[in-house]
Amino acid sequence: MDTNKKFDIHIRMTADQKDKIELLASKVGLSRSEYMRSASLLLEINSRFDNEIIIKLFRLNADQARLGNLLKLTLDTLYEYYDKDGINKINEILREISATQLKIKEKILNV
Repeated sequence: MDTNKKFDIHIRMTADQKDKIELLASKVGLSRSEYMRSASLLLEINSRFDNEIIIKLFRLNADQARLGNLLKLTLDTLYEYYDKDGINKINEILREISATQLKIKEKILNV
């Protein structure tokens, strides 16, 4: 607990204003007080969720890469055991994984 916070400030507002402040605070993962302090002091309001989302997207991207690499290894190693349709199906899956990775990377850049 932050012992530097020693004062309360009470303000009057409508129920709609209070609801909107609570909604905005929850969207960025801040308490109402944290959000109000940042907004009233004209500080940049950074979402706590952004970092969590980025980490999850990086993990998902790494999982996709591992899956693609395993499929490619399977295709390369067992090439002679697959019929033409099987090879085409695996190549299609690899293309889908690559497309998904590109979408994940785009999302990371947009966060």
